Amino acid sequence: SNQSEAGKRLLSQHNISTPESVLLVEEDKCYSNTSAVFRILGHLGFPWNISLVFLLIPPALRDFVYRFISARRYRWWGRRSTCRVATKEEMEKFLP
Repeated sequence: SNQSEAGKRLLSQHNISTPESVLLVEEDKCYSNTSAVFRILGHLGFPWNISLVFLLIPPALRDFVYRFISARRYRWWGRRSTCRVATKEEMEKFLP
């Protein structure tokens, strides 16, 4: 979380004043927005790692499309009044 002590420290170390919705710190490099998303997906293995090909698209264009979709996602797919609870099988994938 950006608001946690560790998050605040990482933001400070990487000189980020306005935190993005998605940040990835990997080997002392900080990635944001779609660069972070596609790098995270790349770590998930097949078929998710195929998305790494999108890193070939210029970041400004990728981030524009990302913001365009995120601004309209509730209108297109709706909004839930409660968060979905992970199943037992899904919970096994999380760290304790």
